[in-house]
Amino acid sequence: MAPRVFQTFFLNVIFCLVAAQSIKYGLKGQEVKLKPQIQEQQPDQILWMHDDNKVVEFNGKEEDVYDPFKHRTTLDWHSAELHLTDLRSEDSGLYELELYTQKKSYFYYYTLQVIDKVAKPTITCETNSSKSSNLSGLLTCSAPQPDIEYEWFFYGNTQPGPQLRIFLDNKHDERVYSCRVSNPLSNETAEFTAKDCYSDESSPVVLAAVLSAVVLLVLVVAGVVIYRRYYKGLDNQTEGEIQRPLTSSPIKSG
Repeated sequence: MAPRVFQTFFLNVIFCLVAAQSIKYGLKGQEVKLKPQIQEQQPDQILWMHDDNKVVEFNGKEEDVYDPFKHRTTLDWHSAELHLTDLRSEDSGLYELELYTQKKSYFYYYTLQVIDKVAKPTITCETNSSKSSNLSGLLTCSAPQPDIEYEWFFYGNTQPGPQLRIFLDNKHDERVYSCRVSNPLSNETAEFTAKDCYSDESSPVVLAAVLSAVVLLVLVVAGVVIYRRYYKGLDNQTEGEIQRPLTSSPIKSG
């Protein structure tokens, strides 16, 4: 009988409520709020943990904030909401909230993922080598961040993915294609005009021609300088020999 009484008492004193784990995103350098759904009464004790390390602890009268969350953490004593500012990559991870109120314990779990704001994407075009009238280009949209989504927009149509195959009319093709990259908290868009596929194709040839001309010019100038210095040196040497005074050796008398 005693064990059953003790078990009933234990269940009445400590009641554990484990909330389903949810994923929360935050931008690096920005802020995020983790708020549990709790009853209106203020908890007697609050403890927030991050990957088994204490973040902030409230004992009913005062709170203690622990490194590395000092000076960028605010705890609401009534709702137990955790407000983090100046987010860093290392703030990502599992957050555990333990509440103690009216002799009952409540547990909540959150997964925080701190991500970068997406950068503006770049678009490149690679044309096929076909000389037929059905010339096409492969547009590739790229951004430095991992785990982002790509989507193309053109003439009321959309297509997911980082690449888009287009058909080219001529070197004056003014059709515009837009690529949007996004993550859960930010997005950026870049545009590409079809005629730029031709400029990308010809730019290596133009660059090679310019470099060849520069190298040739440098060689010509260097040759002229060397030629002038060499022959100027010969002229100075010849002139010195002509102007050298004649000297006679003394004749010894017998």
